[in-house]
Amino acid sequence: MMLKVLIQQPVLKNYRTPIFNLLAKSYELSIVHGGTDSKSQASFKSLHKHQYSIGPFVFQNFLNIANKFDIVVTEANLRHLFTNFILCFFPRKFKWIIWGIGVSASYNKKFGSDKRLDILRFFLAKRADAVILYSSKPL
Repeated sequence: MMLKVLIQQPVLKNYRTPIFNLLAKSYELSIVHGGTDSKSQASFKSLHKHQYSIGPFVFQNFLNIANKFDIVVTEANLRHLFTNFILCFFPRKFKWIIWGIGVSASYNKKFGSDKRLDILRFFLAKRADAVILYSSKPL
């Protein structure tokens, strides 16, 4: 039996479809997103859930479907703080993985220079079952 994996994305970007298709060969993969569906060939399920903006933050309520999966992957982006904090505190049946760059990133500031919100990043990382980083800087 294949593991059921749900990946949360703000929007479903066409350039991510090939990697999602590769994952779909090994997992029963679904992508929950707030944008429009990708126009390319996808071998995974696309689930649209509306996103709500609250100031600079974004909230996407997909908890009603999350417990149907073995693994849920969300972005560690602090703009998605509300979604991630709900996953921190509510009981869940699935393993929760956060992924991201691991430090602050901006076009205007030096990579990783803003450490004010690191306490929130560390809190999320400790509550998650696993963390995927695509940068060695935060290690």
